[in-house]
Amino acid sequence: MIYSTAYYKAIRPVVRPPLMEFSAEYIRLSKRTSAEAGRYNVKRVPYLADIAEALTDKETEKIVIMKAAQMGATQLVMNYIAHIVVYDPAPILYVLPTLEVAKKVSKQRIQAMIDSSPILAGRFRDHRERDSGNTLFTKEFTNGILIIAGANSPAGLRSMPIRYLIADEIDGYPESAGDEGSPLELALKRTTTYRNRKVV
Repeated sequence: MIYSTAYYKAIRPVVRPPLMEFSAEYIRLSKRTSAEAGRYNVKRVPYLADIAEALTDKETEKIVIMKAAQMGATQLVMNYIAHIVVYDPAPILYVLPTLEVAKKVSKQRIQAMIDSSPILAGRFRDHRERDSGNTLFTKEFTNGILIIAGANSPAGLRSMPIRYLIADEIDGYPESAGDEGSPLELALKRTTTYRNRKVV
C-alpha cells in the first residue's frame, strides 16, 4: 500500500518546542506595548527559564510565582497563552485584579500580541469583524477560548469549565467577588472537571 505525503504529515506527532524557544522564535512585541518592539528577547530574562519550563511540564499542575515588579513574568504568561493556543488548545481563564485592569491588559497586551505575532494569525478572527468571537473579555481561537476576567466581577469567574487558570497579580484581588466569596476559589472550581488542568 502506498501512503501519500499528506497521510504521513497527518500522523506525525506535533513537536512542541520549549516555551522560551517558542517565545524567541514566534512572539513579536508591539511598539504600542513594549520599549523593545520586535522579537521577544529571551536573553533579557534568563531568570524566567525555570518558570517557563514548569509552565509546559505535563507533570506540574500548579505553579506559584513570587517576584518583584516589572520582571517580565506577565509577558511570559502571555507567551504561554500563545503556546497553548498553538499546541494544546483548550479553555483558558485569565483573571486580573479588576475588570478595569482586565480591559487594559486585553487591549494593550493580549490583542497587541495577537496582532503582532504571525503564528497567531488565523487562529483568532479579526476583533474588528462583527460576531467574530473576539471581544474585549472573550477571545475564541481554534478549539478553545480565552476568557479575561476581573477578580471583582463574579460573572466572569463562574459557568463554563476551563483547563487553564492563570491568576495574575493576586495580591490585588478583593477578598470577595461581590458576595460570592474568594475570587481565586471561584476560579479554581472551574478547573475541577479537567484531570490535566494547569493552575498558574
